[in-house]
Amino acid sequence: MSKLNNLRYLRHIDLPGLGFDGQERICAGTAAIVGMGGLGASAALYLAGAGVKKLILIDNDKVEESNLQRQVIYTESDIGELKVTASQKRLHALNSHVQIETHSTRLDEINAATILSTADVVMDCTDNFAARFLLNDTCIKLKKPLVSASVQGFAGQLATFKPYLGKGHACYRCLFPETPPKGMVPSCPEAGVFGPIVGILGVMQAAEALKELAGIGGTQTRLFMLDSQNMASKSIRVEQNPACPSCSTSCSKQ
Repeated sequence: MSKLNNLRYLRHIDLPGLGFDGQERICAGTAAIVGMGGLGASAALYLAGAGVKKLILIDNDKVEESNLQRQVIYTESDIGELKVTASQKRLHALNSHVQIETHSTRLDEINAATILSTADVVMDCTDNFAARFLLNDTCIKLKKPLVSASVQGFAGQLATFKPYLGKGHACYRCLFPETPPKGMVPSCPEAGVFGPIVGILGVMQAAEALKELAGIGGTQTRLFMLDSQNMASKSIRVEQNPACPSCSTSCSKQ
């Protein structure tokens, strides 16, 4: 790192357990953010601020007025613009040293592995089970840590999945094996979203990603759950499902 970067990231360098070496790893790392809504927008700001070498942004939506209540990376002047384009401008204004790669597309079984192949950590900031299952299976294949979060109403949850570490390490499908029946889990337009909850969970995703890049992340898979209306939270360990269709076979061989 240059002297400028030493000054810029001084508060990280001062942290016991992270220090200069950890910040060096952050500045050499690549994070992919799938979904630049409330979660991804909040996470991206802190990753760029922390000096991640490269951010890969994936989203095919455009900024709408209804996004501005919680997706604070955007402004009124961004309405109608692609989210990845508007985000790129804001992130470069925050930290010009960060490389930004944008993909205005939806991930699918054909392009996911290619787009995510250069990432050191993948962040699931999507809003549907199909996308989450795709990311889970792709990250297992690529042996990438997956930091996944979701929100609904006043509540949210977060977990980091690293099943490539071997037997006993859970993946997303160990927690949610199948898509819930239609109507069981309301969509965001149906249930509403408390603006600050996506900021809280998105910033926590950034924290998890930075720990992975710095090499100080934990190995246990834990699910963090937050109810912001009642200021209540809890964390539980997620056990690997021996019959998991995604990770049980591949992990048992390690």
